[in-house]
Amino acid sequence: MRLDARIVDLFTGGITFLPRGERTKLTDGMQTWLASFIRAQNDISRFKLADLLEYSGSKAKLRRFGEHIRDTMPKLKAAGCVVDYYFGRGYLVIER
Repeated sequence: MRLDARIVDLFTGGITFLPRGERTKLTDGMQTWLASFIRAQNDISRFKLADLLEYSGSKAKLRRFGEHIRDTMPKLKAAGCVVDYYFGRGYLVIER
């Protein structure tokens, strides 16, 4: 899987690795991408799902992508990547 160039630009100059304890609890793909993306955002805690879809480079329809994010978030919480989260209409809010 290749990342869209816009995703790579977001990570330039920032820490994008995941601590080993978090990384070993996640699977490759959406889980690791979303965990890394969230970690790279220092002060942002609310994300539009449409923006996440665009940043990810996924070709999925927004509805399916949102379902995938909803499936992924409990795993990120269990791994300690986020303290909590909730979904609004068309967006994701995380608590670090």
